[in-house]
This record gives sequence, C-alpha cells and structure tokens, in this order.
Amino acid sequence: MSDMSMNETRKVNLIEITIAGILYQCEIIKIPLKFLQYDPSNRRLKAYPDVDTSNEKEIARCIELQPDTKTLKKRIIGDGGLQVRPFVKKVSVEKYVVREGNRRLTVLRQILNDIDAGKLRELIPERFEAIDCIVYPEDITEKHVALHLNNIHVNGVKDWDAWVKAGTAQIMVDELGCSEEQVKKDLNMSGTKVKEALWAYDRTTEYHQKFPDDDGWVKKFSHFQKVYSKKFFKNPPEGWILQPRNLEMFFEWVHEEEKISHAFRIAGSVGLEQVIQDKAVFEWFKQPGHGLNDAVQMYKDRKGQNDASDSIQVMLQNSAQFIHDNIHRMNRGKMKEIGGDKDKLTMFKETHQLLGEALEDIKNKK
Repeated sequence: MSDMSMNETRKVNLIEITIAGILYQCEIIKIPLKFLQYDPSNRRLKAYPDVDTSNEKEIARCIELQPDTKTLKKRIIGDGGLQVRPFVKKVSVEKYVVREGNRRLTVLRQILNDIDAGKLRELIPERFEAIDCIVYPEDITEKHVALHLNNIHVNGVKDWDAWVKAGTAQIMVDELGCSEEQVKKDLNMSGTKVKEALWAYDRTTEYHQKFPDDDGWVKKFSHFQKVYSKKFFKNPPEGWILQPRNLEMFFEWVHEEEKISHAFRIAGSVGLEQVIQDKAVFEWFKQPGHGLNDAVQMYKDRKGQNDASDSIQVMLQNSAQFIHDNIHRMNRGKMKEIGGDKDKLTMFKETHQLLGEALEDIKNKK
C-alpha cells in the first residue's frame, strides 16, 4: 500500500449547495483515508450512550455491529469502490471530520484491511486508500451543516429511522434554536408528528435512565410515540399519560416485556385505552404477569364484543398484496404529482416507515 500524503491530494471540482437560502461552494478533494476521522456528534450514536465518542475504535466497533454495515460493504466491494462521496469538515491539513458518511468510512477501512491481508485480491488498493470527499467551506455554520444533513437523510442517501429523526428534531429545537416550522420543513414531518417525536424522545431517554439494564431501550421509543399519538393519553389537562403517576406506571409496563408487546394496540376497536377505562379489567391488568393482550380479551368477554378488527386485518393484508402487485404501474406523471405535493409525499414516507415497522413485528412473531 502506498504512503500517501496530503501533497498528493488533488482538487477535482466544485459543487454548490444551498442551505436556508445561502449558497455555499464546496470543494471536492481526494483525501487519504488515514486523514479522515469519525464525527463524534453523529446522530446515530445517540442510540448508544455507552460509546465513548472521543474514541475512534469504540465508534468503529459500534458502527461495525450495525446490520446495515455488512450490506454496505458488499455493495462497495461489488462496485469496486465508493460511489457516494462523503461530506467532511476540515480541521487541519491532515485531519478531516466526516460529517456525513461515517458508515462508509468504516466499511472502506475494513476493505482496505482485507486487501492488505490478501483477502480481496481482485480490488485495486488505490481506489480505497484515498477517496473523493465534498468539503464544507470554513465559513459554514454548525446550524447550516445540521440542516444540510437533515436534507440528505430525509430526502437522499439513507433515511433516518424514527428514533434518529426524533433526536434530530430535539437537537434542532434545543441546541440549534430552530423553529417548529423549520423542523417540519427539514424533516418532512407534520406539526403533530414533531410534537409526538419530541415528547417520545424525551420519555425514551428518561426510561433509559430509570432502567439502564434494558439493552433494547431504543426500540421502546415506539411505545412512547404510540401512546402519545391518541387524544385520550395526551390531551391536556386530563391526558392519561400526562399524569406523573400514570407515566411512572407506563415506564414499569414497558420494562416488563410480557406486559406490553412491541406491536401493542393503543386504541381502535379495543386497546390500551379501553382497558384503562374499564375499572375491573384495568385492576386485573395492573397485576404482575398479566399482559395487555389478555386484558383486551377480558374486556371483550365482559362486553360480549367480537373483534370487529378481524375484517380490518383481512383488508390490510389484501391492501399490502395490491400494492405489491401494482406499485410498478405508477407512471411518471403520478410520481411527479406526489413529489410536488408535500402532504402526499409525507404520507408516502410515513407509510413506508409504518410498513417497515410492521415487517419487523412480523419477523419477531416467527
């Protein structure tokens, strides 16, 4: 492997980006991999508070263990090199922080190590020793970098999951002083969804502080997001989850795995709302070892109520089949129409996210 120095870098060209109405010119420069460093403020790392973000090896290990990393490695090997340039911020002549593309940096380092060990003889080392990077100009503000990263991950490279998007909204509001309108625009979220995400993010963090033994605490974000999505639970001043005593009780339920499953029913035909409102069923549900699904069945038995949602289940499955069989028929005109309508585009993105969550639940039920 060659010992490349910054004297061997070359400026390729310029790229212009517009952030909040301001035009920035960014240089595209080939930078040796050894001069690239991880971004300790990477939004995804917020899900791993035990990781020392000042330690490059810990960050690398954390990223290596994420499921998408192996998939990305296979893709880059298949492509024979990196196709999507990372965005970096210059710190010094031989130090650049990767603000967007930390997973790619991890994979490139792995590939370079594999080449050095003789495992990937078909690859050309020079394509991995130095890569083209887009360098943010020195005068760009941290707020504008954050807004640009939002735009990339909401509309481009790899969409953030609900937890990371909520954490991004929290950073924008609390640390960068962004307005709710700015958050809505940048993250393609409705005002209601922004409020739900911020509340659920804070409660999930609070839950982690109360139960540090729960290694899967980030996945519990959906519990809090779901419970705060219904009027019965969130509407002041009597919103059920807004009462400190009830919130503490909900924390305990979330921690007790068999109490409330990941895909619990919050309302609708019969769900947590109805269980809480029935005094006898609620008292039974609160007892140790009693789960929500059984409480829902008890409620139905007491009311002599059939599960009217059975027909809905059939409709959902049929709808999924219809989309699967016909989505390819959507023409460019309709795509353009949806792409130009913010509400329709948001609906499609939220549906994509919900289908992804449903798929994870289905896999967990195997």
